[in-house]
Amino acid sequence: MKQETNEESLGAPCGLDCARCPIYLAVTDRVLAERIAQSEGRPVEEIHCAGCRVDLSQSWVPNCATYECCVNQKGLGFCYECEDFPCPKIAPFRNSPLPHNIKLYNLLRMQKVGLSKWVKEEAEDAYHRYFKGKLVCPGEEPQ
Repeated sequence: MKQETNEESLGAPCGLDCARCPIYLAVTDRVLAERIAQSEGRPVEEIHCAGCRVDLSQSWVPNCATYECCVNQKGLGFCYECEDFPCPKIAPFRNSPLPHNIKLYNLLRMQKVGLSKWVKEEAEDAYHRYFKGKLVCPGEEPQ
């Protein structure tokens, strides 16, 4: 299995960025946890995630097929490193508060620019553009 770095521990193998995930952030933000609990119809005590690289058993999806395949079976750090990427195991999961395409976008950017650059320059900007940005069509300048 690959040696994990601090940079790798910031992202799940599927491309989710734990540092920006609402479920992960809800551990230290009671208001956010209550809001997610209400929208999910679950007790607030169930709204937590340590991040799959920290403790898979305490993650939002403790039986994650993507993690099992990527990390445990293939010994990879991220799905983009797999010759079968993308595959059905990276499909959306039912209870994610984040849109599925952010995972794919993150993985493709990691693959293209490298993990270090993605962590330092891309990750925060991607979330900002996705959730607060304006639609920009190819050929247009961002506003």
